[in-house]
Amino acid sequence: MYKCSSGSDGGTLYQLRNLLNRRNVTKDPSSNVTADEEFFLLVTEAHIISAAMKLFGMTSIEDEPSSVYFPAGSSDLDSLQRRNILLLATRNIASKYVDLKFCERAEKKKKKKKEDNTTAGRGAAAATRTGKRL
Repeated sequence: MYKCSSGSDGGTLYQLRNLLNRRNVTKDPSSNVTADEEFFLLVTEAHIISAAMKLFGMTSIEDEPSSVYFPAGSSDLDSLQRRNILLLATRNIASKYVDLKFCERAEKKKKKKKEDNTTAGRGAAAATRTGKRL
């Protein structure tokens, strides 16, 4: 899961493991899958929150967002309007920090593979019905 030599490199999994005192997270993930999964999810969540705070102009978790995504008085809007603002802000986080083109390509590849498997399955079934060998 990490390299022990990266302990002094800020932001690496090993440095974060030591900083958070997660001694049950080991180099070999299979030795304690639950601990490793919880640690990985914690680090991922922290990175997402950090990215959102940066984009929203927040320096602490208690701050009110002060970016263009959250206009002044937005906390006084009704829940549907606040939801729409949050969805727009979330899309902006994703477009800034996630390789959406990679996600689209992966989804297309997955869909094509599924279609190919379905087509191949139909061909085999038709061959079986007619008695032909493939």
